[in-house]
Amino acid sequence: MRRDNHFTEEYIKKHIDFYTSSAVAKRGKDLYKKGRVHFDDYIEKTDSWKFTVLGSREYQVLVKGVNNRDIQTSCTCPFDWGSICKHSVAALLFVSDNLGEEYVLQNQKHFQETLSTNNRNSKNLGIEIPDYRHIDFNFVKRNTSAHILSLLRYRQSYARYYSVEFAEKTVTFTTPNAEANVMFYMEDEKVYVKSPQSKKPSRLLSPDQAQCLTMIANSSMPKFLDEVFSGRILESEKEKLSRFGLPENVNFNDYFSYVFTEKDGLIFYPANKGVGLLPVDKNTGTRLFVWLDKLNSNELILNDIPQKKECRELGFVIRKSDRNFYDYGNRYNEFHPDDENERYEIVPITGKTRKNDSSSLGTHIREYDENLNDTYHVEKSENAKELLRLIKELNKSGNSGFQLMKRAFNHLQNEKIVYGMVEGAYQIRKKDLLPITLSPEPVDAVFEVSKKSEFLSIELKIKVGDKLLTREFSDTNTPSNIFMHRAILIIL
Repeated sequence: MRRDNHFTEEYIKKHIDFYTSSAVAKRGKDLYKKGRVHFDDYIEKTDSWKFTVLGSREYQVLVKGVNNRDIQTSCTCPFDWGSICKHSVAALLFVSDNLGEEYVLQNQKHFQETLSTNNRNSKNLGIEIPDYRHIDFNFVKRNTSAHILSLLRYRQSYARYYSVEFAEKTVTFTTPNAEANVMFYMEDEKVYVKSPQSKKPSRLLSPDQAQCLTMIANSSMPKFLDEVFSGRILESEKEKLSRFGLPENVNFNDYFSYVFTEKDGLIFYPANKGVGLLPVDKNTGTRLFVWLDKLNSNELILNDIPQKKECRELGFVIRKSDRNFYDYGNRYNEFHPDDENERYEIVPITGKTRKNDSSSLGTHIREYDENLNDTYHVEKSENAKELLRLIKELNKSGNSGFQLMKRAFNHLQNEKIVYGMVEGAYQIRKKDLLPITLSPEPVDAVFEVSKKSEFLSIELKIKVGDKLLTREFSDTNTPSNIFMHRAILIIL
């Protein structure tokens, strides 16, 4: 709500007192208390509230200029004994009690209308998008809470929709976390948005749905959903297959994938069986055809030939993070930064090794991305390839699969470049990386109890094979689940 609501409420009260008699004001108040005022619409551009008020019959009331404190009212009743009738008084009292809730009221009314239609069956259709042909941010504002709107800018800095999958009358934005997927689909010529985790109808967009719609609205393709449900995107796939010399009857998804970004909109690229494919249409202007033209015209420019790719080494970081829980009741994600919700994730990284030490990275350190293979040569052993595959599975499961994590750590023992991170660090930076060694032997936690005078003390030690190690570190801020002994880091 706006901070000046108190003054606006006082202005509405004075307006009623000035422009009507006490008898009419009392009748209007009684109408409002009896629930005879029904909200119809709010138009932001003209600051207009529309109501249906039930008196001896239904009357339409319009209230304008509340935000500017220049109130004007009109009613379809025949009242002509003063400036304001009892129906207008009742409507003004409704406005006074609901200042700042205009969009919530609009969404509630739309939701009730949608439910009345959808109650014919029991399934959760999601939230209808009436003007799906052109998505704008106003739709998001009208259909989500102020809390989620405040989180959108933060969420956009860390959450990304990596790919888009099409089916008949359905398009799904997917992420490594399947619970954050967002699906748009058409049924009975209406378009709805829903999420896989949504089990019950909701009148408001979830954080993931709001973020996805905001990305579409701010992109170069605000008419994306119209392109999808008109069939134009699926139809264009035939042209794309032909461009790469593939027959129309092959499965497009076997050769190509889609991504959607706010900057470029919808993009397709060769994937799976299509990796390495080049267009056969000379008019596409790919570098291959440019080179061939230069060869045929004896105008070869050697500077245009790509240089040999630089080499990068692959390493891994064990990073601590907090579990992310989805609140089904309130429809938003929550982080729980406490010891019970801590988890560890394995993050692949690349970089250049030190000149005299190939077992550690010295410069150009960054998180590994499969797209880096297009720019650099990243040597990967069979063990590293399997570890990368397991990490991808762990990311999809939210790092919650114990057996997967166990298998991943078994492979991690065979890697020569492995780091931990200093407490409180989340970004991959050289200064925050700690070289660590993973023990191939099982590790047991042992608590030794000793008595001094009348006091008992308990000391945590770690048993690796036949060796009993004592906890050693100088940093008093080291958390209790980190155990250090002679440059060996053990995470309990």
